[in-house]
Amino acid sequence: MGCGAVLNNAECASDSQTRTFNLAVADYVRDGTKSFVLECLYDGNSVRWSRTPTPNINTAIYMYGSLRGVNPQGNLTIAVDNVMLNVGPATVGPSTPGRGRNALLGAFMLLHQNQA
Repeated sequence: MGCGAVLNNAECASDSQTRTFNLAVADYVRDGTKSFVLECLYDGNSVRWSRTPTPNINTAIYMYGSLRGVNPQGNLTIAVDNVMLNVGPATVGPSTPGRGRNALLGAFMLLHQNQA
């Protein structure tokens, strides 16, 4: 499972039914935060995903699924079982300027660019 920012528009796989997109995620590992990229895919052979829209670039999503393997770029490939689109940050109390959804997405994008 992961929560992160969508990095690219969906691409069709070689079977022309499966759609893939990359998700920038970060997790706390040992003494710091590590960022990485997951390749997420919608199985086009499933009726469930045939009409489900793929997430827009730079939007935050939460998804979970099963591991399919590792792609040639070294990223884990996840077959999406469930997805929540346009997830915003949880807020408790009044919001602070500059600490909203755009700040969260900016942090994910900055972490991903530093890894590249």
